[in-house]
Amino acid sequence: MRTLTIFDLDETLVHGDTSVIWRQYLQDIDVITDPDFSRKDQAYMQQYANGTLDLDDYIHFSLSPIAELNSLISELHLLQVY
Repeated sequence: MRTLTIFDLDETLVHGDTSVIWRQYLQDIDVITDPDFSRKDQAYMQQYANGTLDLDDYIHFSLSPIAELNSLISELHLLQVY
């Protein structure tokens, strides 16, 4: 039988909230450029704390900067090929 082990990284294995650390990193490297992104993310975190978070909405929101990277990488690749 296989055993599944799940870790809660926030404030345990990682000092801080991993979603905040990830968002800050993406802002530091200019992947997130929307000046309201942090405010929107904090609003989602408040919804989470209140037990009212729509997880599908949050996942779509939080992954949107990375989804945009995929098209940018494709465009850069096309520019290098030709």
